[in-house]
Order: sequence, then C-alpha cells, then structure tokens
Amino acid sequence: IDKEFKSANGSTGATWNATNTQGTRNITWVRGGHSIYLRFTWANKVAFSDNNLTICTIDGSVLGISSAPYAHYFTGTCDGINAIIQMNLSWSGVTGTLQSTDVTTRATSIPSTTNQQAYAETVIILPYEEMDDDMCDKFYWKRTA
Repeated sequence: IDKEFKSANGSTGATWNATNTQGTRNITWVRGGHSIYLRFTWANKVAFSDNNLTICTIDGSVLGISSAPYAHYFTGTCDGINAIIQMNLSWSGVTGTLQSTDVTTRATSIPSTTNQQAYAETVIILPYEEMDDDMCDKFYWKRTA
C-alpha cells in the first residue's frame, strides 16, 4: 500500500509566539507526494541567543500529518544580525513546536538585536502511515498472480 498527498499549498496552521515574535509573521507550506515544504518568516521581538526561543506552534492536522513525524533540525537566517540560526521542529502528537536553539553571528562585533526579519525553512518527508487519508490520493498494489 502507498499513498501520496494531493497537491496543496497554504498559509494556515501556525500559532505564533507573541512573546518572541512580532510584525509580519507567516508560514507558507506546499504539500505534494510524501513531502511538505515549510517556510517561516517573522520579526524577532527579543534578541536571538543560544537559549531556546519558541517561535511558533504548528497544527500538523492542517498540513495532513496524522501522527508525529520524527523531529527535524534545520537552519534559519536573520538579516539584521547576519546570523545563522539553528532551529528545531519537534512534535508532540500532531503539534509541532519551532524553536531556535543556537545562533552563530558573522562577526562578534555584530550584536543580536531585536526587530530583525528572520527566515527558516525545511522539508518534512512523511511515510505513508503518517499521512492523513483525507489529504491523500491513494494508490494500492495487490499481487494477483
């Protein structure tokens, strides 16, 4: 048995952490096959640091996730501080939590400041058993000989 996502895209499914983010906050997702491409944009309300900062939570059911996929680590960027931000997307059931976990700046003379635009993106590849049937086209193979 196998199945694929129906092609879809949208911008719903995220609840932004108002303590750590501000301004224009957006999640963009594109779904097709077995993968979901996620892109996050936001302005940071507090200075990035090496401490965990929760950026947003994701409702996986909106994306077609039926059970918790494995955790994903990926890299984001922040224009204002010329920084690379290590991100973690962890799951509890179908709720994902996006956090920054580490920051590396281009130079020590560039401080981590607030009110800077930040970006993060990742691709989640799901096995068929973690895909919501209502969001999928189904293909079945049955041995007949």
